[in-house]
Amino acid sequence: EIAKRCNVTVRLGEYFLPQFPTGDMSTEDYLVKRAKEGLEERLAFLFPDEEERLKRRPEYDERLETELQVINQMGF
Repeated sequence: EIAKRCNVTVRLGEYFLPQFPTGDMSTEDYLVKRAKEGLEERLAFLFPDEEERLKRRPEYDERLETELQVINQMGF
C-alpha cells in the first residue's frame, strides 16, 4: 500500500553521497589527513613497541596510499 503511493526515480550509475564539512581542505585532502591520523592510532595500538611499529610501518603506509588513490580516483 505505501509503496504504491511513493513516487521515486533512481538514477542508475551515479553516486549520491552526503556533503561532509572539511573546513578549508578539499575532501580528498581531508580524507588523506584523517586516514593517516587513524593509521597512527591503530599502529600504536597494534604495535606498542616503537621499534616494532617502525619496522612494520612501511607496509601499512604503502597499503594506505594504494587504498586512498583508488578511493580518490573513483571520486568518493
